Amino acid sequence: MILDISHYEILGVEATATFDEIKLAFRRQAKRTHPDKNPDDPLAQQRFIRIFRAYDLLSDVYRRAAYDLKLFGKVHSPPKTSSTIEEILTSTYHSIMDTPADDVLEEYVVGNRPPKEISLRSFFRDLENTDTFILFRDARTHHDHGNPYLAVAILEMLAQRCPQNILYHYYLGCSLQNLGHKKRAERSFHSAILIGELREPSRRCPTIRKALYDLKKSRGKRIAAWWFRRANPDLDHRTQLDMATRERIRLETQECRMRSQTQTETKRLPLSTAKNGFPED
Repeated sequence: MILDISHYEILGVEATATFDEIKLAFRRQAKRTHPDKNPDDPLAQQRFIRIFRAYDLLSDVYRRAAYDLKLFGKVHSPPKTSSTIEEILTSTYHSIMDTPADDVLEEYVVGNRPPKEISLRSFFRDLENTDTFILFRDARTHHDHGNPYLAVAILEMLAQRCPQNILYHYYLGCSLQNLGHKKRAERSFHSAILIGELREPSRRCPTIRKALYDLKKSRGKRIAAWWFRRANPDLDHRTQLDMATRERIRLETQECRMRSQTQTETKRLPLSTAKNGFPED
Protein backbone atom coordinates (compact mmCIF):
# COMPACT_ATOMS: atom_id res chain seq x y z
CA MET A 1 0.00 0.00 0.00
CA ILE A 2 1.32 3.47 -0.93
CA LEU A 3 0.71 6.11 1.69
CA ASP A 4 -0.93 9.40 0.82
CA ILE A 5 1.98 11.84 1.11
CA SER A 6 2.77 15.17 -0.49
CA HIS A 7 4.36 15.45 -3.93
CA TYR A 8 7.48 16.92 -2.32
CA GLU A 9 7.87 13.83 -0.13
CA ILE A 10 7.33 11.54 -3.12
CA LEU A 11 10.29 13.15 -4.92
CA GLY A 12 12.30 13.54 -1.70
CA VAL A 13 12.77 17.33 -1.95
CA GLU A 14 12.01 20.27 0.29
CA ALA A 15 9.02 22.52 -0.35
CA THR A 16 11.48 25.33 -1.17
CA ALA A 17 13.29 23.24 -3.82
CA THR A 18 14.18 24.90 -7.11
CA PHE A 19 13.05 23.57 -10.47
CA ASP A 20 16.51 22.10 -11.16
CA GLU A 21 16.43 20.24 -7.82
CA ILE A 22 12.96 18.87 -8.61
CA LYS A 23 14.08 17.79 -12.09
CA LEU A 24 17.17 16.04 -10.70
CA ALA A 25 15.12 14.27 -8.04
CA PHE A 26 12.61 13.09 -10.65
CA ARG A 27 15.33 11.59 -12.85
CA ARG A 28 16.91 9.85 -9.87
CA GLN A 29 13.61 8.47 -8.53
CA ALA A 30 12.40 7.41 -11.99
CA LYS A 31 15.52 5.35 -12.62
CA ARG A 32 15.34 3.71 -9.18
CA THR A 33 11.62 2.82 -9.28
CA HIS A 34 11.24 1.97 -12.96
CA PRO A 35 9.00 -1.14 -13.45
CA ASP A 36 11.60 -2.76 -15.72
CA LYS A 37 14.14 -2.66 -12.89
CA ASN A 38 11.63 -4.05 -10.38
CA PRO A 39 9.84 -6.86 -12.25
CA ASP A 40 8.98 -8.75 -9.04
CA ASP A 41 7.40 -5.74 -7.31
CA PRO A 42 3.66 -5.49 -8.09
CA LEU A 43 3.59 -1.87 -6.86
CA ALA A 44 6.54 -0.70 -8.97
CA GLN A 45 4.38 0.63 -11.79
CA GLN A 46 2.10 2.46 -9.34
CA ARG A 47 5.10 4.09 -7.63
CA PHE A 48 6.58 5.12 -10.95
CA ILE A 49 3.33 6.75 -12.04
CA ARG A 50 3.06 8.63 -8.72
CA ILE A 51 6.61 9.93 -9.17
CA PHE A 52 5.80 11.15 -12.67
CA ARG A 53 2.58 12.82 -11.50
CA ALA A 54 4.46 14.55 -8.68
CA TYR A 55 6.99 15.92 -11.16
CA ASP A 56 4.19 16.84 -13.56
CA LEU A 57 2.60 19.09 -10.94
CA LEU A 58 5.72 20.53 -9.30
CA SER A 59 7.35 21.38 -12.63
CA ASP A 60 4.35 23.52 -13.59
CA VAL A 61 4.85 26.94 -11.99
CA TYR A 62 1.17 27.84 -11.64
CA ARG A 63 -0.05 24.41 -10.57
CA ARG A 64 2.76 24.22 -8.01
CA ALA A 65 1.83 27.65 -6.66
CA ALA A 66 -1.82 26.60 -6.32
CA TYR A 67 -0.71 23.33 -4.66
CA ASP A 68 1.47 25.23 -2.17
CA LEU A 69 -1.40 27.55 -1.32
CA LYS A 70 -3.71 24.64 -0.56
CA LEU A 71 -1.03 22.70 1.34
CA PHE A 72 0.94 25.41 3.18
CA GLY A 73 -1.11 28.57 2.79
CA LYS A 74 1.77 30.29 0.97
CA VAL A 75 3.73 30.04 -2.28
CA HIS A 76 7.39 28.97 -2.18
CA SER A 77 8.17 29.58 -5.85
CA PRO A 78 5.74 32.23 -7.11
CA PRO A 79 5.34 32.92 -10.84
CA LYS A 80 6.50 36.36 -11.88
CA THR A 81 3.32 37.25 -13.76
CA SER A 82 0.84 36.43 -10.97
CA SER A 83 0.92 37.90 -7.49
CA THR A 84 -2.45 37.40 -5.79
CA ILE A 85 -3.99 34.12 -4.66
CA GLU A 86 -6.95 34.58 -6.99
CA GLU A 87 -4.71 35.17 -10.03
CA ILE A 88 -2.69 32.03 -9.31
CA LEU A 89 -5.76 29.84 -8.85
CA THR A 90 -7.46 31.31 -11.92
CA SER A 91 -4.45 30.55 -14.12
CA THR A 92 -4.74 26.82 -13.33
CA TYR A 93 -8.23 26.68 -14.89
CA HIS A 94 -7.41 28.45 -18.15
CA SER A 95 -6.67 26.32 -21.20
CA ILE A 96 -4.57 27.39 -24.17
CA MET A 97 -6.34 25.09 -26.57
CA ASP A 98 -10.05 24.31 -26.50
CA THR A 99 -10.04 22.33 -23.23
CA PRO A 100 -7.53 21.50 -20.46
CA ALA A 101 -7.55 17.91 -21.76
CA ASP A 102 -6.34 19.16 -25.15
CA ASP A 103 -3.45 20.94 -23.44
CA VAL A 104 -2.44 17.77 -21.59
CA LEU A 105 -2.51 15.55 -24.68
CA GLU A 106 -0.64 18.15 -26.74
CA GLU A 107 2.17 18.34 -24.21
CA TYR A 108 2.41 14.63 -23.41
CA VAL A 109 1.93 13.08 -26.84
CA VAL A 110 2.73 15.50 -29.69
CA GLY A 111 6.51 15.42 -30.00
CA ASN A 112 7.15 12.66 -27.47
CA ARG A 113 6.98 9.81 -30.02
CA PRO A 114 4.46 7.58 -28.25
CA PRO A 115 4.63 3.90 -29.25
CA LYS A 116 2.06 2.51 -31.68
CA GLU A 117 0.68 -0.06 -29.25
CA ILE A 118 0.38 2.32 -26.33
CA SER A 119 -0.44 1.24 -22.78
CA LEU A 120 -0.22 3.02 -19.44
CA ARG A 121 3.14 1.43 -18.70
CA SER A 122 4.66 2.06 -22.14
CA PHE A 123 3.27 5.61 -22.18
CA PHE A 124 5.06 6.70 -19.01
CA ARG A 125 8.19 4.77 -19.96
CA ASP A 126 8.31 6.64 -23.27
CA LEU A 127 8.01 9.99 -21.48
CA GLU A 128 10.89 9.08 -19.20
CA ASN A 129 13.17 8.03 -22.06
CA THR A 130 12.74 11.26 -24.03
CA ASP A 131 13.96 14.67 -22.96
CA THR A 132 11.31 16.54 -24.94
CA PHE A 133 8.80 16.68 -22.10
CA ILE A 134 11.38 17.88 -19.56
CA LEU A 135 12.82 20.42 -22.00
CA PHE A 136 9.39 21.93 -22.52
CA ARG A 137 8.89 22.22 -18.76
CA ASP A 138 12.28 23.94 -18.61
CA ALA A 139 11.10 26.46 -21.19
CA ARG A 140 7.78 27.07 -19.42
CA THR A 141 9.57 27.61 -16.12
CA HIS A 142 11.91 30.18 -17.67
CA HIS A 143 8.91 31.89 -19.31
CA ASP A 144 6.84 32.01 -16.11
CA HIS A 145 9.79 33.24 -14.04
CA GLY A 146 10.56 36.06 -16.46
CA ASN A 147 13.57 34.62 -18.34
CA PRO A 148 12.42 34.95 -21.98
CA TYR A 149 15.91 34.60 -23.49
CA LEU A 150 16.36 31.06 -22.17
CA ALA A 151 12.72 30.22 -22.94
CA VAL A 152 13.10 31.30 -26.59
CA ALA A 153 16.31 29.29 -27.02
CA ILE A 154 14.64 26.07 -25.84
CA LEU A 155 11.30 26.65 -27.56
CA GLU A 156 12.88 27.38 -30.94
CA MET A 157 14.70 24.07 -30.72
CA LEU A 158 11.50 22.24 -29.73
CA ALA A 159 9.48 23.92 -32.50
CA GLN A 160 12.04 22.74 -35.06
CA ARG A 161 12.04 19.25 -33.57
CA CYS A 162 8.24 19.02 -33.59
CA PRO A 163 6.67 21.76 -35.75
CA GLN A 164 3.14 20.33 -35.23
CA ASN A 165 3.00 21.02 -31.49
CA ILE A 166 0.66 23.96 -30.84
CA LEU A 167 1.94 24.70 -27.33
CA TYR A 168 5.54 25.09 -28.51
CA HIS A 169 4.52 27.79 -30.99
CA TYR A 170 2.26 29.53 -28.46
CA TYR A 171 4.86 29.79 -25.69
CA LEU A 172 7.50 30.77 -28.24
CA GLY A 173 5.23 33.60 -29.35
CA CYS A 174 4.68 34.72 -25.75
CA SER A 175 8.41 34.69 -24.99
CA LEU A 176 9.26 36.54 -28.20
CA GLN A 177 6.63 39.13 -27.34
CA ASN A 178 8.22 39.62 -23.93
CA LEU A 179 11.53 40.28 -25.68
CA GLY A 180 9.92 42.88 -27.91
CA HIS A 181 10.09 40.76 -31.09
CA LYS A 182 6.43 41.32 -31.90
CA LYS A 183 6.59 40.46 -35.61
CA ARG A 184 8.16 37.07 -34.90
CA ALA A 185 5.68 36.52 -32.05
CA GLU A 186 2.79 37.19 -34.42
CA ARG A 187 4.11 34.56 -36.83
CA SER A 188 4.33 32.02 -34.01
CA PHE A 189 0.73 32.69 -32.95
CA HIS A 190 -0.40 32.40 -36.57
CA SER A 191 1.41 29.05 -36.89
CA ALA A 192 -0.26 27.70 -33.75
CA ILE A 193 -3.73 28.72 -34.96
CA LEU A 194 -3.15 27.25 -38.43
CA ILE A 195 -2.02 23.92 -36.96
CA GLY A 196 -5.16 23.80 -34.84
CA GLU A 197 -7.39 24.50 -37.84
CA LEU A 198 -5.81 21.65 -39.80
CA ARG A 199 -6.37 19.13 -37.01
CA GLU A 200 -9.11 16.48 -37.21
CA PRO A 201 -11.25 17.57 -35.47
CA SER A 202 -10.11 21.18 -35.71
CA ARG A 203 -9.09 23.22 -32.65
CA ARG A 204 -10.02 26.89 -32.30
CA CYS A 205 -7.48 27.66 -29.56
CA PRO A 206 -9.34 30.74 -28.19
CA THR A 207 -6.52 31.80 -25.85
CA ILE A 208 -4.06 31.94 -28.76
CA ARG A 209 -6.52 33.90 -30.91
CA LYS A 210 -7.00 36.40 -28.08
CA ALA A 211 -3.22 36.75 -27.69
CA LEU A 212 -2.85 37.36 -31.43
CA TYR A 213 -5.63 39.95 -31.42
CA ASP A 214 -4.04 41.83 -28.50
CA LEU A 215 -0.66 41.70 -30.23
CA LYS A 216 -2.08 43.16 -33.46
CA LYS A 217 -3.59 46.03 -31.45
CA SER A 218 -0.33 46.69 -29.61
CA ARG A 219 1.52 46.88 -32.94
CA GLY A 220 -0.89 49.55 -34.16
CA LYS A 221 -2.42 47.30 -36.82
CA ARG A 222 -5.93 48.55 -36.16
CA ILE A 223 -7.47 47.46 -39.46
CA ALA A 224 -5.95 43.97 -39.24
CA ALA A 225 -7.12 43.70 -35.61
CA TRP A 226 -10.62 44.83 -36.60
CA TRP A 227 -10.86 42.21 -39.36
CA PHE A 228 -9.49 39.52 -37.05
CA ARG A 229 -12.04 40.37 -34.38
CA ARG A 230 -14.84 40.39 -36.96
CA ALA A 231 -13.80 36.88 -38.04
CA ASN A 232 -13.81 35.81 -34.36
CA PRO A 233 -16.92 37.38 -32.79
CA ASP A 234 -16.75 35.07 -29.75
CA LEU A 235 -13.17 36.11 -28.98
CA ASP A 236 -13.78 37.42 -25.44
CA HIS A 237 -16.57 34.97 -24.62
CA ARG A 238 -14.46 31.89 -25.43
CA THR A 239 -11.66 32.99 -23.10
CA GLN A 240 -13.90 33.66 -20.08
CA LEU A 241 -14.47 31.12 -17.33
CA ASP A 242 -17.97 29.88 -16.66
CA MET A 243 -19.89 30.78 -13.50
CA ALA A 244 -19.27 27.43 -11.80
CA THR A 245 -15.51 27.70 -12.28
CA ARG A 246 -15.42 31.30 -11.03
CA GLU A 247 -17.38 30.26 -7.93
CA ARG A 248 -14.96 27.41 -7.34
CA ILE A 249 -12.02 29.78 -7.61
CA ARG A 250 -13.70 32.16 -5.15
CA LEU A 251 -14.18 29.38 -2.58
CA GLU A 252 -10.63 28.08 -3.04
CA THR A 253 -9.25 31.61 -2.68
CA GLN A 254 -11.18 32.10 0.55
CA GLU A 255 -9.98 28.75 1.87
CA CYS A 256 -6.33 29.53 1.06
CA ARG A 257 -6.54 32.93 2.74
CA MET A 258 -8.03 31.38 5.87
CA ARG A 259 -5.28 28.73 5.96
CA SER A 260 -2.61 31.39 5.49
CA GLN A 261 -4.11 33.51 8.28
CA THR A 262 -4.29 30.51 10.61
CA GLN A 263 -0.64 29.63 10.02
CA THR A 264 0.38 33.25 10.58
CA GLU A 265 -1.46 33.35 13.90
CA THR A 266 0.09 30.03 14.93
CA LYS A 267 3.60 31.39 14.32
CA ARG A 268 2.85 34.35 16.59
CA LEU A 269 2.12 32.09 19.59
CA PRO A 270 4.86 32.01 22.25
CA LEU A 271 7.23 29.05 22.30
CA SER A 272 5.78 27.88 25.63
CA THR A 273 2.33 27.40 24.09
CA ALA A 274 1.19 23.79 24.07
CA LYS A 275 -0.29 21.99 21.09
CA ASN A 276 -3.80 22.45 22.43
CA GLY A 277 -3.41 26.22 22.23
CA PHE A 278 -3.09 26.86 26.03
CA PRO A 279 0.11 28.02 27.72
CA GLU A 280 2.13 25.36 29.44
CA ASP A 281 2.78 25.56 33.18
